[in-house]
Amino acid sequence: MNSSIGFVTWQPVLTDHQAYTYLALEDLSGVKLLSFVTANEDPIRKSQGWTETRVDALKTELIPSKNLISYYYHQLQKYRHSVHIFASPFQELGLIMALFMGALMGVKLYLISEPYSPVSAGSYDDGGLGLSRLKSRLRPFLYWCYTLILRRRVSGIFAISRLSERQYRRAGMPVDKLFPFGYFVPRAPSKSTRPPAERRDNCPRFVFVGSLIRRKGVYLLIEAMRLINEKKVRCMMDFYGPGDPSFLVGCAGVRYCGKIPFGDAQEVISGYELLVLPSIHDGWGVVVNEAICAGVPVLCSDATGAGSVAAYLGAGRMFKSGSLDALIEAIEELIDHHDSLSSLKEATSSAASTLQPSIAAAYMLDIFNAPKEQRSACSSPWSSRG
Repeated sequence: MNSSIGFVTWQPVLTDHQAYTYLALEDLSGVKLLSFVTANEDPIRKSQGWTETRVDALKTELIPSKNLISYYYHQLQKYRHSVHIFASPFQELGLIMALFMGALMGVKLYLISEPYSPVSAGSYDDGGLGLSRLKSRLRPFLYWCYTLILRRRVSGIFAISRLSERQYRRAGMPVDKLFPFGYFVPRAPSKSTRPPAERRDNCPRFVFVGSLIRRKGVYLLIEAMRLINEKKVRCMMDFYGPGDPSFLVGCAGVRYCGKIPFGDAQEVISGYELLVLPSIHDGWGVVVNEAICAGVPVLCSDATGAGSVAAYLGAGRMFKSGSLDALIEAIEELIDHHDSLSSLKEATSSAASTLQPSIAAAYMLDIFNAPKEQRSACSSPWSSRG
């Protein structure tokens, strides 16, 4: 890469779970990275407590709202010898335009792509189910169209979760262009001398962190806790996150604890024995990273992207998404067999080291530097092929 800018990234908003990996990629490669964004912050995420990225060492540029075709052409031409990385490329029409323009110009393209949602539940709230159902039916066809256009022009896709890999394979993307990937955040330094989580009065303390919406599986988890407590099994589940907590009132074994201040998730989660994330669809679930980095194992539905990685690394377990019986069985097994939970906890240290942004950046760099015919041989640190 002869340009002073070796990597160019394009995304709707630059968040920490992308930015730390980009910063590590810049450090490891020894060349500069430039990030184009369509907005400095997402208003919906901001209302949920997200803030702008804390990574201020990266060079970013806000994409203007006018003369987009001219702007995209100029930037793609200016950095035509750089590696271009499009993250969440199909979220906004403007980024789709830039992606296809880059493909036609022959620049070196990679995508970082979550799976599309196969369910009708909303991503941020429980409203607009009719429109969400329509979108869920259209997405497979749209991805087939995108893949048809891009399959020969894109160098590779960093697929967020196994579901993303399967969706792209079904759409016709060559397997040797698909690379297992995820989102990555660093371990946060401890802000207190809080001791490791312990059972008090022989009552385990578990935690849910996320929006209080149907897609996150909160209603399933509430019902599971109700039935578990009816059987006189002692267990507490604390809920943190944005949304209306009124449906939690009066539920046995359940407590709503408010929102976690941005950046404090690992500190809060460290006070619990297990994180439970029963999503009916979650492209990734960064809170899984946060828990493992805090030394807390996880129990996820098999519709949570990060769940398979946690299980592969030995720091988590999965249950069948949407199955109340499977969720209850998984929770009760970990309550009854404390040794199993301890074994998962012991694995979090090694798993957290593997889930660091520097590991992700090194993996990306191996792929960027490998000859075309050898890229698929680059070994993923977080999963086996298949």
